Amino acid sequence: MKYFKAFVAGMILPAVIMPFLIAYFVLQGEASAIGKLPLLYFGALLWGVWNVVFVITRKHVPIVDRNVKLGAYGVVYGLISALVNSLLFEFTSVIPSFSDAFIIWAIIGYPILLYFAWKYVVNAFNLIFEVY
Repeated sequence: MKYFKAFVAGMILPAVIMPFLIAYFVLQGEASAIGKLPLLYFGALLWGVWNVVFVITRKHVPIVDRNVKLGAYGVVYGLISALVNSLLFEFTSVIPSFSDAFIIWAIIGYPILLYFAWKYVVNAFNLIFEVY
């Protein structure tokens, strides 16, 4: 039951944000991008799985502070996700309104953004769902 709670706690934030992001793409006339970028609609599930990975492996990571440790997991997930979307799915060619310079923001800025999202938001949901 603890892993199910961790899964749900991890997927709440992207599950709330993704419908707005998908609606934005549809309103911009780039609805075809939704089908070509699987991490866009599988993002919430992957966040939940990553939070379960955190719960399982958190005692083996040598970072003492739980908040910083969870933030580090967010950075790693953000970097992996940005690299996969940038290099494998080439999201700038799928979404023409994004310039190629947007890849730099994705690889540098997205992990930093996820550090704070995981450190504060996912940690709060983990505490609310009593995962720890």
